[in-house]
Amino acid sequence: MSSKMKITLLSLWALTLTLNNLMAQTNLLFTSYLIKDDNSFNNKAGYAEWINNSTFQVEHRLKINAYQIRGFYGADFLFFSHNEDLSNYAHQIGIAGSRDNGNYTIHINAFAKLSHFQQQYFYCNANRYNVNIHFQFSPNLSKFYTCGLSINKDYYKDFEELSNYAYLIHGKYQHFFQSRLSLTLESSLGMKNYVNQSIVNYFGPGMMEWDKFNPEMRDWRGFERYREEPVKAALFSLSANIGKSITSHLGVSLGCGGQWFIGQPITAYSGGIYYYTENDLFDDPYSSQGQYVILQLTRQFAINFQGKLGFKYQTKDYAGTPALDAFSNLTGETRYDRRSEYFLLISKKFETGWRFPETVQLFFNFMYRNNPSNDPYYDFDDTIGLTGFSVGM
Repeated sequence: MSSKMKITLLSLWALTLTLNNLMAQTNLLFTSYLIKDDNSFNNKAGYAEWINNSTFQVEHRLKINAYQIRGFYGADFLFFSHNEDLSNYAHQIGIAGSRDNGNYTIHINAFAKLSHFQQQYFYCNANRYNVNIHFQFSPNLSKFYTCGLSINKDYYKDFEELSNYAYLIHGKYQHFFQSRLSLTLESSLGMKNYVNQSIVNYFGPGMMEWDKFNPEMRDWRGFERYREEPVKAALFSLSANIGKSITSHLGVSLGCGGQWFIGQPITAYSGGIYYYTENDLFDDPYSSQGQYVILQLTRQFAINFQGKLGFKYQTKDYAGTPALDAFSNLTGETRYDRRSEYFLLISKKFETGWRFPETVQLFFNFMYRNNPSNDPYYDFDDTIGLTGFSVGM
């Protein structure tokens, strides 16, 4: 065998080992859901829709001793069968790093997500930038302490009034008892600021001003805006969850919690002026305060086969958003909802033994939602059925 042939074979062998090593550190995941939603806009119109949500994610990992670095890319596609103008897609790219030192773990990740809607809904186009720092400490296998900080920026290219910053500090405590009882406590403090909007407390003629060098001369400052306050809100949340294993395959959990405005809520309407918030596009968590209780049964049929059945009741006080009557007139009250949800979740995961797909997971979810409100537009019922699958490596 010639020396050139040996060099070629050695090069091919080295390339094969490199590719195998790279693939061993690469994860691929494709997920697709088919959703039947009887009230896709969550209002009194009750507009039914078939929706397909498909996502693709690729992640590559590099591990050096106790450090792990991940780079990832994801694509998200949402297709509507009837209202096709609502179909949209998004791209997400990011990097994450972690350090595991036995009793504690530190995670840091950052990503950018760019969304693209069709021309009819161009105002929904947003770029999201997020940085998240997460720290977990576990003195033993039964106790976990977690805290973290998240910084988020939403930039709306064509609707700058919706652009905002959000900051969240959160903490969690978990304790697993020998009696098959678990306790989880969580709390957070968040703030959201719509940086391009301010509430105008006064708009009108200015004050009369004397000329100190000529007392007979007076000067008007003209029309002025002053005492402007940013459209923002701070929320404090607290929750508790108790879980108990009834048998080796059946468990029950009971949770309760809520979130409360610290100071003034995000103002949507004041002094005849409407201020835009992300609640105009979706049910923004920063738009309301309220409490909830949730009861859930979990059945573990097998290691990778699980079912959940539950009920959730929640109050939502949109303290800064006026309630309107059936003719869109102000009622003098703010919007207040009482939401009940009944849900069933089933998932089954298969290990194929192949390189790809290495795993296949099937999903089925069903939920009925009832949302009475003092604003007739948001007084609605909704039934959602979802079936889907994911394949990955």
